[in-house]
Amino acid sequence: MNGDLTFYIVLAVVSVGTFLIRLSFLQFLAGRELSEKLRLLFSFIPAATLSAIVFPAVLNTGGSLNISFDNHRLIAILVAVLVAWKTRSTLAVLGTGMAVLWLLDGVFPV
Repeated sequence: MNGDLTFYIVLAVVSVGTFLIRLSFLQFLAGRELSEKLRLLFSFIPAATLSAIVFPAVLNTGGSLNISFDNHRLIAILVAVLVAWKTRSTLAVLGTGMAVLWLLDGVFPV
């Protein structure tokens, strides 16, 4: 019982802390005009966040760095990047990346 109570207290504190951090930016920036440098800086946040989520999942297979043709995820993401560069279509990128990964996993099981 004590462990459960501790878990819920920690969960509540972390939740309130996260809410206050996000609220502080909304309150601080509300009604203010951002400088061009700050806008440029903020424009890189989505790409950096996505990269931080995706690349470890792609490059870290089996607990170690895997940059080889045996890494089907790496090949699929490289094809998806090429499709993104050529088409600029999110659906084409997602569809092509998933199709290549499924095809490689089906034809060349690891």
